[in-house]
Amino acid sequence: MNRFQGWKPDTSPRCRRPRNVAFTLVELLVVIGIIAIMIGILLPTLAKAREAARASKCLNNMRQLSIAIINFAQENNGWMPARGGGSITPFNPAPGKNPFVGTADIQSPGDWIAWQRVNDPLGGPGNGADQNITYSVLAKYLNSKPRVHTTPDQANTIAPNLDELYRCPSDNLASRPATPNPGDKKYRYSYSVNDLFFNTIQGADVTDYPSPPTLSKDQRNGFHFSGKISSIRTPSEKIMIVCQDEQRIDDGIFKPNAAKWLANDPGDAVASRHENKFKKQAVTAGSGPNVNARGNVGFCDGHAEFMSRKDAVSQKYSGHPLPDPPGF
Repeated sequence: MNRFQGWKPDTSPRCRRPRNVAFTLVELLVVIGIIAIMIGILLPTLAKAREAARASKCLNNMRQLSIAIINFAQENNGWMPARGGGSITPFNPAPGKNPFVGTADIQSPGDWIAWQRVNDPLGGPGNGADQNITYSVLAKYLNSKPRVHTTPDQANTIAPNLDELYRCPSDNLASRPATPNPGDKKYRYSYSVNDLFFNTIQGADVTDYPSPPTLSKDQRNGFHFSGKISSIRTPSEKIMIVCQDEQRIDDGIFKPNAAKWLANDPGDAVASRHENKFKKQAVTAGSGPNVNARGNVGFCDGHAEFMSRKDAVSQKYSGHPLPDPPGF
């Protein structure tokens, strides 16, 4: 007997093939709306996380540069590097003598950064000396050897890793003004060092201070700077390097001045790139009052931290010889 004989398929509703079911337009719109809300909630969080990562990398860059500066001083009889201003500082080390005298060589200067270029990294003339970043006196302490470029364009690409170390990852070079002041050379890095603690010794900026007394070039807050790291009092409180605002940065030097801040006069200021809620650019001529914000700074003992603009130019942390003006 055929075992299938008399067999009939089950045609009850539970075994019938269901009809194709599709989302209605209303349901699709609800799903899309939920996804849009979720994206709106997550995007600011993701942006904040990305900026926090960039801020951490910037802080690490500054720590490495600060340690390199300290290592340079330790290997050169305590002398701090040169300032990295608009001119090239000579570096001719000799036992027992000031090394920042004599003839300057653009390939081996005493400057903490070699930033001047014949061709600007963003295109066009650079209006500077034919240097590349490996000529910095700190290069050897940052695992980089001096490399001679053969063309001005090559100077901008010869050591990308070292270039990156001197730049804040949130610094948008393309959005910067060409130079803060007409005629300035183009400075395409993010960091600058406190002019009060680098060579050659410079006097403090006393612009806008009411009736400033006559000061010696080496006079600082409670001590005199000899050009050597050992002369810096309370190094854990004294700023060595700052991530500087793009509206004011024009060379490798940061000139702290609390009186300029109080007078809403354009002055050097810490950048506020890493704090989206309080992201405010520094004041430019006629642009309004100075706005406090926070950014990264490094100290003379090698540590780095997040600090307000106002604190960074104060006497306590900058080492300026004059007290903060009344009302500061």
